[in-house]
Amino acid sequence: MFKFLLYKLGQFLVNYLPANMAYRIARFLSDMQYTFSFRDRRAVYNNLSIITQDSSANLKRLTRDVFRNFGIYLIEFFRMRKMVTPEFIEQHIRLHNIQYMNEVKARHRGGIFLTAHLGNWELGGAVIASLGYKMMAV
Repeated sequence: MFKFLLYKLGQFLVNYLPANMAYRIARFLSDMQYTFSFRDRRAVYNNLSIITQDSSANLKRLTRDVFRNFGIYLIEFFRMRKMVTPEFIEQHIRLHNIQYMNEVKARHRGGIFLTAHLGNWELGGAVIASLGYKMMAV
């Protein structure tokens, strides 16, 4: 129950604070999580060491970046409703190769599109749906 309340408090604050302040707080809290959560930090570090074959110093930086990127993701997830407006999309989202989706939509048959699990892919799905494309995600 505590985690649920913490989640709802975070969602409330993120939507009422200016975005730049919310991102600064997220970075601070992410750094705190990185510093004090030995088990999570070790798990991320070990996973990165397997996939990158990188040096120890660089792995530490990458590990910290994973924590920070997750904090940014949470801010964007909590602010999602504010981010799928036509104004926000016009100013902040770049759509590449949308003509392929238009072609599939024109055929009225559906299609399968793949994306990498990088960045805020949930925002990508919300933007595509807000542009009038019917979609399902697996």
